[in-house]
Amino acid sequence: LQLKQGDEIYLYTDGVTEATNTSNQLYGENRLLEFANNNLELEATKFLPKLKENISAIMVVSKFLAVVHYTSMTTKTIVNMN
Repeated sequence: LQLKQGDEIYLYTDGVTEATNTSNQLYGENRLLEFANNNLELEATKFLPKLKENISAIMVVSKFLAVVHYTSMTTKTIVNMN
């Protein structure tokens, strides 16, 4: 995978998509993708905390959650989401 200037990529642990609510429903890839698509304009410094809030608001977070953000400038932001 080769990133071009302005491209970004987010990597996440399975704890993000496997977070469950009190009914044992998963946060899931669809909910994560919907969140990402609805927040494309946010920079990583705002996107990642907002994602954590979104997951915590509807899920019981019991596993290690982390998201890594890479840009085309090879900078990275790692957020421990616990």
